[in-house]
Amino acid sequence: MLVEGTAVAVKILDPEMTGSCKSFLAECTAAKNIRHRNLVKLITTCSSLDFRNMDFLGLVYEYMSNGSLEDWLTGKRTANANGLNLLDRLNVMLDVASALVYLHNDCETPVVHCDIKPGNVLLDTDMTAKIGDFGLAWLSIERISKEGFISSTHGLKGSISYIPPEYGLGQKPSTAGDVYSFGIMLLEVFTGRSPTHESFVGLGLRLSQKISIKC
Repeated sequence: MLVEGTAVAVKILDPEMTGSCKSFLAECTAAKNIRHRNLVKLITTCSSLDFRNMDFLGLVYEYMSNGSLEDWLTGKRTANANGLNLLDRLNVMLDVASALVYLHNDCETPVVHCDIKPGNVLLDTDMTAKIGDFGLAWLSIERISKEGFISSTHGLKGSISYIPPEYGLGQKPSTAGDVYSFGIMLLEVFTGRSPTHESFVGLGLRLSQKISIKC
C-alpha cells in the first residue's frame, strides 16, 4: 500500500534470468509512450542495487482487484459463485479490442504487444478489462516505407497457443499477429475451451503440435 492508501501491484524481475533486462526496458519504454483506459497503468519503476549488491528491477502497477481473465475462464475466480456471463465476456473483449486499436493505430509509432492472451488481460473493480505485461512488446520499430517496418529485435515472441504460425517460422512481429492472438482468445472466451482443446483439431489452432520453432 502507498502512503495515501492506494493498493498497487509490484512485479520484481530476476536480472539473472535471460531477457529480464530487455523485458524491463520494454515495459519502461511502453510506459513513456502509451496511455489508454484499457491498458494497465505503470505507476513507477525501480532500477538499483539490493542489500546483496545485486541488480534490482521492479515495476509498480495499478492494482487490478479482479485478477486476470484467465482466472475467470478457469474458475479460479467467481462472483457470487458465478463466472462471467455472455455480456461480461462481450464487454471484456470490446475493452481488449479498444486497447489494440489504440496500440496499432493511435500511437505515434505502432506498438505490437506480442503476447495477447487471457493471462495478460486484467480486470479492475468495475470489471473493466485492461491489457498488461508489455515485457515482450515490439517497441523498437522504425518506419522505413509505406509497406512495413524494421526492427533490431529477434527470436520468437509470445505464448505458443496464441501466436500466429508465421512467428514460429521466423517472421517478425506485426500488428496482424496481435489480431490473430485476439481471435484465438475470442474463440476461447466464447467457447470456454483453450486453444489446445481436442475439439479444435483440424482448425490449425493447436500450434504447439503443428509448428517448428526456430530460435
